[in-house]
Amino acid sequence: GWVKPDMAQEQGLFFGYVDANNYSFIGLSSTGQLQCYNHVSGSNAGNKKTTALFRDNSAFYHFVVVYDSANVTAGDRMKLYVNGVRETSFSATTDPSSSLDSNWNFTYGQFLGSSNGGGPFFNGVMSHVQFVDGLALAPTEFGEFDATDGMWKIKTVSYGTPGAQGFHLKMED
Repeated sequence: GWVKPDMAQEQGLFFGYVDANNYSFIGLSSTGQLQCYNHVSGSNAGNKKTTALFRDNSAFYHFVVVYDSANVTAGDRMKLYVNGVRETSFSATTDPSSSLDSNWNFTYGQFLGSSNGGGPFFNGVMSHVQFVDGLALAPTEFGEFDATDGMWKIKTVSYGTPGAQGFHLKMED
């Protein structure tokens, strides 16, 4: 999704909640670090927290998180991209175990802009948020570098096959 945060506090972007011991979270820390974690059976089962900070209140950021626990390479099971570039420097990192499910896309609660219906709440603007079920896609499916100025820009069309539980929320109004 395309996100323009107001960085006054921790910000929840997308949260999958089964129960207090099983949940997955994508958000921004109070200092502006992109973070993604998977909590299973009360334990940290996957975690990435960037060293880079994303707290420019005037800018839209394009965040792509790829969770692919079937990937043979442990470091590729949870990938974070910002504006088309893969983040590789983390202040915290734990790779998910092979074939470990995340807590997104269950019949339990899925929350956009909050955690389990509560804080931390997202404070800012979101646009063209897409969730693709069953595929591990590159950020180039959702954005592209402009040939003239090299800036990362949005592709406004929905990804063609978002899967049975996938969605595209344009948030144009």
